[in-house]
Amino acid sequence: MKKVFLTIAAMTLMMSAASATTSNTSSATPIVENVMATMDEWDDILNEYEKFVNQYVEYTKKAKNGDVTALAKLPGLLKKAQSLSAKLEKASSEMTPAQMARYTKLVKKLADAAQ
Repeated sequence: MKKVFLTIAAMTLMMSAASATTSNTSSATPIVENVMATMDEWDDILNEYEKFVNQYVEYTKKAKNGDVTALAKLPGLLKKAQSLSAKLEKASSEMTPAQMARYTKLVKKLADAAQ
């Protein structure tokens, strides 16, 4: 049961991450102030996403070791993942290369934890 749930959770998270990396680019060119604000916004969202990934990794390890309380918390984390995914869907066209690299690293960490 745990393996099935973890597999479904991992697939949901990876599909969310994949959709974020394939979003359409915007044709509008923002002014410098908006670019800086957007960069800061994506840093904040990436910080939030990193906290989520770390929580997910922690709970996944505990769940794999039979901790039912951790297993019970995974659905809540999936809701958080969906919320973050909605924000990140816009991100790929607005992130800097460094931000995109950080995001990609987090997605890999998440996928590794789900296996």
